[in-house]
Amino acid sequence: MDKAPDIGIEYLYIDVEQQVPKFKIHKSTEHARMTPVFGTSCPPSGLSGRIRDLAYTRSEGRLSHWMLLMFADRVNVVEDVLSELAGFHIPNIPKEMGFAAELKYNRKGVLKGAALIGVGVLGLVALSTMRKKSRLSFVG
Repeated sequence: MDKAPDIGIEYLYIDVEQQVPKFKIHKSTEHARMTPVFGTSCPPSGLSGRIRDLAYTRSEGRLSHWMLLMFADRVNVVEDVLSELAGFHIPNIPKEMGFAAELKYNRKGVLKGAALIGVGVLGLVALSTMRKKSRLSFVG
């Protein structure tokens, strides 16, 4: 419902000048044009940017669009870690992932996850030693 029908729509909604992008901005295939004002905290770059370019050639209704965007996010993480290592900076992954806060506020979940990882590692070690023993007995 219009709050002020007597003044007319041309006075309620002023024309906003279209912002000019300084770098590539991805736009959905479902929309004809960009919104007048937009922004991004991280413009697309590198391999992850090319994967995003490919994702935005597909409709948002397609699973491939979203899977490519998720894959681009994972590739971007690897790119960032490699760029930190190239600059001789070793990333503090537990701190960046919020491990201290997770331990403080979700201790039970952290312990459960650690137990599952421990069981998985023990299972892999047991499987590896069983395979080595079976190879030795077969060869000898």
